Amino acid sequence: MSMFSLKTIQLILDEQQVRYTVFRVSQDGLLPYRPDHIPLSFFSFSSKDIRKDTIFIGLRGRKHDGSDFACEAITKGAKVVMINSKKSLKLYKSLGEHSAFVIVTQNTIKAFHVIAEYKRNAMSGIVLCLTGSYGKTTIKEMIVSGLRKVLANAYYDEDVLCTHVAENEGNRNTMIGVMQTICNVDKDLKCLILEVGMSEKGEIKEMVTLAKPDISMLVSVSSAHVGSFNTIQEIHKAKLEVFHEKCLCIVNMDINYFDEVYSFLKKSEREIILYGGAGTEYRLRNFTSHFTKEAFSTDVEAVVCGNTMKYTIGDIGNHIVSNSIAALCAISSVCKVLDISNYESILFECSDIFQEFKALQGRGAATFCNIKTERFLLLDESYNNPPNAIMAMIDRAIMFGKAMNGRTIAVLGDMAELGNLSHKEHVRALTYVADSSVDMVFLVGEHMKDALSTIEQKKNFRLFHTNDEIINELNNVLRQDDVLVVKGARTMALNEIVDAFARK
Repeated sequence: MSMFSLKTIQLILDEQQVRYTVFRVSQDGLLPYRPDHIPLSFFSFSSKDIRKDTIFIGLRGRKHDGSDFACEAITKGAKVVMINSKKSLKLYKSLGEHSAFVIVTQNTIKAFHVIAEYKRNAMSGIVLCLTGSYGKTTIKEMIVSGLRKVLANAYYDEDVLCTHVAENEGNRNTMIGVMQTICNVDKDLKCLILEVGMSEKGEIKEMVTLAKPDISMLVSVSSAHVGSFNTIQEIHKAKLEVFHEKCLCIVNMDINYFDEVYSFLKKSEREIILYGGAGTEYRLRNFTSHFTKEAFSTDVEAVVCGNTMKYTIGDIGNHIVSNSIAALCAISSVCKVLDISNYESILFECSDIFQEFKALQGRGAATFCNIKTERFLLLDESYNNPPNAIMAMIDRAIMFGKAMNGRTIAVLGDMAELGNLSHKEHVRALTYVADSSVDMVFLVGEHMKDALSTIEQKKNFRLFHTNDEIINELNNVLRQDDVLVVKGARTMALNEIVDAFARK
């Protein structure tokens, strides 16, 4: 049963002295309404995502005011909407046949925050927050999938798969996404995994202050999202905000500025768990990738909790193997904080812990596609394009290409949010690609164009103006057993290229 109702939300707002008024939708517009127990189980800030017992929060953004979509939310079934002002109240007269209520407040974000804070304080489980310049979403998904299996074995309860582990879905790693996740999860869950991102200093601190993590994790530091910063060192300092006071700290020993991170944490006398580097209790020993023209996987031998563990991943790629080590470190740390006495033996029994794991859509998902009678492999990296990830993506694509005995074709779009490092990072990326064994490279975007004019070796590089031009040319050049990898910033909309072939 949900812990929220219209009445409890009013009590929370009253306690935090947030001014508001509640109205009932009627044929005459909005009428004042007294508190009542109207059950609410889902918080949404999108009128496109309305479910049973939804409260819609109209948030004011840079381009749009969510309050303008409150009427649409009501027509789609929202029981309660929260809006910033009573503007356009006449619109509600046409909604009289809908049973809905309207909370009017001056600042919906503030109201949403105090509700999320109330919910976080009521939660009995632990929270893990992780951040990084790249790789954090894949690591989060590996933690969640693996932890569900381990806890199911620990508690002898298959329901754990659904009820005891939760996460912020997709890319909801902003303050709004974290608030929504906290409000929507079961307050009695065992563990909540929160990915936290940032575009400027202070953002992570705000999310961590709300989430109050028991475990914090830093997985990578690079020039990704440097747009609001002057240097990578400033990014590393901002990433340190993830370490909440008195939390258990997990750190990748291979990150940039590791010595500074470690020194910072040691001074605060926090417990630190390291992974990835030589001598740590969580590190890779070796791995073997298996590939047929129908399936692929990786057998891994690693040190976990100081002992040898063997397991299989349902995908291939050096970075995916590295991410699995990070996930295992986090999973064992969660079990430790949950005080599961035999968690090490349970973990080692789960040799299939990542057997079903596949790279995520937009983050390396591999799909076999067809053009007429020609069958090729599409690697979808269209969601994001941080500089370091290009190297990992190229290596993985080449690995697939060799296994399929086909050509490797890369489509690369501009990288975003790199600030004054943009040109340097684009040149660095293209230089790496030029030195690789990739057979053909299609480029799109002004930054890629400028970088191409700088590098000396331009083997098989071709510049295009639009995604449609690339699609047309790919239709002409793709052959049997080719590997096509598509990678670029979301602003480049390279998912259009992926969709053009994935749906065939």
